[in-house]
Amino acid sequence: KIQDKDNTMIDDTKSLTELGLKHGSLLSIISKSSSDSKEKTSSLSARKRKEVASSFQPFPDLAKKDATRARYDMARQKKNRGVHSYTDLLDRQSNSHVVEPQGAGPIHRVYMCATSAQRFHASKNTNKVGLLFGTVQRERKEATSRRKIQTSLSSQPKAEDFCQVVKVHTIWEPPSSLNQKQTKNKVGYSNHFLLKQSEAMKRVQKVASYLGLKPIGWIFAYGDEEKELPKNNANDKTSVVITGKDLTIGAQLQIQQMQQRGREDGAKFVTLAMQASDGATEAFQISDVCVQMASEGILTPSKSNIISTIHEIVVDGKETKQLESVLCLINTALLSHEGMYVAHSEQKPTVKSKTGTLTLKIKKALLKAVEETMAKGSNDDSSLLSLLCDFPTLLALDTLLADDEQTQDICRSVSKWTRGQKQGTHISSKLKRTLKLILTS
Repeated sequence: KIQDKDNTMIDDTKSLTELGLKHGSLLSIISKSSSDSKEKTSSLSARKRKEVASSFQPFPDLAKKDATRARYDMARQKKNRGVHSYTDLLDRQSNSHVVEPQGAGPIHRVYMCATSAQRFHASKNTNKVGLLFGTVQRERKEATSRRKIQTSLSSQPKAEDFCQVVKVHTIWEPPSSLNQKQTKNKVGYSNHFLLKQSEAMKRVQKVASYLGLKPIGWIFAYGDEEKELPKNNANDKTSVVITGKDLTIGAQLQIQQMQQRGREDGAKFVTLAMQASDGATEAFQISDVCVQMASEGILTPSKSNIISTIHEIVVDGKETKQLESVLCLINTALLSHEGMYVAHSEQKPTVKSKTGTLTLKIKKALLKAVEETMAKGSNDDSSLLSLLCDFPTLLALDTLLADDEQTQDICRSVSKWTRGQKQGTHISSKLKRTLKLILTS
């Protein structure tokens, strides 16, 4: 192929007169392979730029340009000038994430359902992980049991007197047959099912939406042997609750929610760590800069509290590739309450941990309640609705019901029941016959 001085391709089938070339015109001859290589590289670069531009940034204000590109530019400048200037070093640090302790997150405190926590801790198994479903509410920062009497002299509450809180109403545990490949030497949980947007996960979120619930966090169980400090920290007796693996998974789950529900609403996401031996639980939020670094793929999951990073980050004014997990955590107050979508009469799990189907005990209890209400012929379904007010039970019934509208009808009645509308709330006779049929089969 032939190009002129303006890098314009010349048609070699035409004569010099037709091309308008004169004596002294500069031409360059390039090989076909070199031209194809340049076009291919240009195409790949354009596709890469498009992928980077379309990638989701959870916190755009904290986003940094490609660190690899920044370091390449600095190396080229040093080659041309021989040394780095102070401006070059400032530019390098400006393209690196600065990790500092974050004082507060969007959530002021977490209310955990006591019955759900007891069920989660029942097996004392460290290979457990669950998704927290609940609501985000607004309440006073200073929660007082006594309600103050408002008078004409009372001051009006200000916006800064209120805060955002998370109320966990139920925990959904992925069936072990889907989430874990059990082995004799396995230690820790499997996270693939939570991060994977499978049909089963979509079904869980669909049923939760019928009840007015949304994913507001996740919980995992850990054993003492999983949280040992590295050998270089042998003199430090403090336990490690959140490792690099936990931190990365929590950040990825939050990014998913920010993509689905929006940045502001999805950022209201918490991480709960439960000790499998005694059930002691702590609540955390992940700092904004850590979530942004996870979205850029900078963090490397690890089994210790020391996280390796692909590129240098700035900690305490110094560049490093080692990050302690505690710098990325925000301690959050954890309180107890009774969740709305848990059958409190059943302290043990109502579904089988391996398959997610109804246990024989709850199946018999549901069938008995259906038969009793059908025999009475009245609209008093209190015994049946009290058993149906359980999220895992509703999920198991959803797989048995053929029509999605039937699931919506049950969830609609359950929502009214849990919100105190017990007068006139009942299950239709047709739906009772369907429930009896699937429970006896």
